[in-house]
Amino acid sequence: MPNTPFERILGPIHWRVLRTALIVFTAFCLLSRLDISFRHFSIPLAIFDRNQGNIAQTRIGIRQAEEQQKATSGQALTDVRDAYEALQEGARIAQLFLSRYLEVAKKSRDISEYAYHRGALALLDFLDAERTYRATQLAYRQAIAAYLTALEQLRQAVGTRSLP
Repeated sequence: MPNTPFERILGPIHWRVLRTALIVFTAFCLLSRLDISFRHFSIPLAIFDRNQGNIAQTRIGIRQAEEQQKATSGQALTDVRDAYEALQEGARIAQLFLSRYLEVAKKSRDISEYAYHRGALALLDFLDAERTYRATQLAYRQAIAAYLTALEQLRQAVGTRSLP
């Protein structure tokens, strides 16, 4: 609701209005020796302060918030992409172990065991084949662990991670 004539005339003003009595009229009238009259009145003038400093500071804050939002959005997309690539790589390595390396290591160990029991292979050679088989099994389990870790990182990056 407008309180002043300025507000009634101009409508809602979005600027800060300072009312200052800038023009002061003082009159002295000497009508007779006994009749001295002082007249004093002031006119309040409205000075519009557009508050340029705070407006500029607010615009800078808005621009900073927009840039921070863009950076955060870019970081989120990078996290999702990196987690997805790690998941794909982990799946590829685990598949290689499953399709080739585990089978080759098992056959090598079985052949070495057969040869050792028949006396055609020394104990150290058999133990070396057993060590290689176990190292391959360990590497396969590590690849599965890396795959599952990448899967959880991807779920966390996209926001669908569910804790037990």
